Amino acid sequence: MKDMKLTVVALGALTLALAGCNSGGGKGSAYKPKAGEKVAPATVAAGQEADLFPMKVGNTWVYEVNATTNGPSGNRNSSGEITFRITDVKEVPDGKEAKIDVSTDGKPTDKLVWRLDKAGLYQVSASVRDPKTGAIREVAYEPPLRILKFPLKEGGVETQDVSGVRAGAQPGPDHKTVSYLGSQETDTLMGRMSAVVAEEEGSFKDKDIQFKSLSTTYWAPKVGLVRYIQEASAVNKDGRQIVSNTTLKLKSHQP
Repeated sequence: MKDMKLTVVALGALTLALAGCNSGGGKGSAYKPKAGEKVAPATVAAGQEADLFPMKVGNTWVYEVNATTNGPSGNRNSSGEITFRITDVKEVPDGKEAKIDVSTDGKPTDKLVWRLDKAGLYQVSASVRDPKTGAIREVAYEPPLRILKFPLKEGGVETQDVSGVRAGAQPGPDHKTVSYLGSQETDTLMGRMSAVVAEEEGSFKDKDIQFKSLSTTYWAPKVGLVRYIQEASAVNKDGRQIVSNTTLKLKSHQP
């Protein structure tokens, strides 16, 4: 199997160009949890679900990212910093739509469009970069990919078949299953937080390669995405595989 480069897909949709990250171990966290430290469980009242992703121009989230990739060519560790910044918000029927610029270690890597309405938080489009020219091309999700379903229901499960940006392959069809796990505590570089948790499984086949991913996202009210964990794999018909593990921890949030 050709030693593919797995593009990481966050939130079921966000492409993160880890090639821009530094090799080696991460900088580590300045925050150290205290023994027995507890925080109040995250709660979201019906009708207030928009608090899970504050959609306002200028809102900025900075994350520490650490990734490991194991494949036929050996193992690779990467670390760096990823920033999401809302650059535009417009009104749409029943909600709002935001343009989000993504940069990795200060270099632009992605452009996203997310929609927030009464039914949920959606990925409307992501982008792909031409490996030869470096040009970024926007790719719409058909239908828009739902990241969170409102009202939130612990134990709820939703399946989706969409076409759009995919991990490690050209845009195309993808099957998603999203499970809602309720409120859980998690560590961030801003301190320990309680967040609403969603777990997404994705799978698709491209030529003779089977791709799978398992992503867990943590959403804190009035902050947004505070933690992300993903394992992605690509296996060809001969059984050779690449496995990539990626984590994001929130470092700072500018509302």
